[in-house]
Amino acid sequence: MACLRREVQLSIYVWAAIAGKGIKELARTTVPATGGGVLDVLNKVASSYLFRRLIKALVTVFVMASLTFFLIRLMPGGPVEAYIANLVTQYYV
Repeated sequence: MACLRREVQLSIYVWAAIAGKGIKELARTTVPATGGGVLDVLNKVASSYLFRRLIKALVTVFVMASLTFFLIRLMPGGPVEAYIANLVTQYYV
């Protein structure tokens, strides 16, 4: 338990140093009494981030596929009619 608490204290000091806080702010930083550890917190954040990115990617693919489908359907005529018109012009020229 002491090793885990030491790990949390060290990680707080490192993050505070990265954030640019001074020694006085570090002295006021409290270490949580309970917790699953730094790795558990990082795993939760990473999995949440990946989940959000996956959902955004799926929504983007769905929107683009739907947009393409409806734009093609809204075109005047259609692919079959364009093919028939091409065949008619070939035979009657």
